[in-house]
Amino acid sequence: MLKISRDNKPIITHILHKDDGDCSSIQIELGNYDIKNNKIIFYTYWAAADLQGILTYPFGFRKQIYNVSTNGNLSLSKATIYIEEDYINDKKQEGLKFLNIKAKNRSEEQLLQNYKAVVENKYHSEFVDGKEKELLMKEVRQKLQQEILIETKDWKETYGSNAKM
Repeated sequence: MLKISRDNKPIITHILHKDDGDCSSIQIELGNYDIKNNKIIFYTYWAAADLQGILTYPFGFRKQIYNVSTNGNLSLSKATIYIEEDYINDKKQEGLKFLNIKAKNRSEEQLLQNYKAVVENKYHSEFVDGKEKELLMKEVRQKLQQEILIETKDWKETYGSNAKM
């Protein structure tokens, strides 16, 4: 975990590597960052694999841009995310399925919008899809390419694996 402090007071943390799992599944969260001028850019990648062939979550990408003021304060200027996560705050997210299957009616569209709102609230990021999702995915995968390769090299073509790079 990357921890940024000032005067021995924590300002922000960012996970660089976290994994969890059991004998048949694993979930990873990988992170990295760049410092450009007065900005710190954090990148996050989530993926999971299951030897039983069952898709597990979360799977996604996030980019956060923080401005650093002259007195050292951080402020979030932009954050974008695409994530597929079936349980958020211990609640099944019914709208998740409509990320990849077109909603057929107003009720399904509302479930999708509710899912995006829950994600945005939890991760303090703007949910992106379509072309913005593809650009975010490409940028995060490129930034974390080495970390993803190391962590997923033994994975079969599973959800979120390196095989999709």
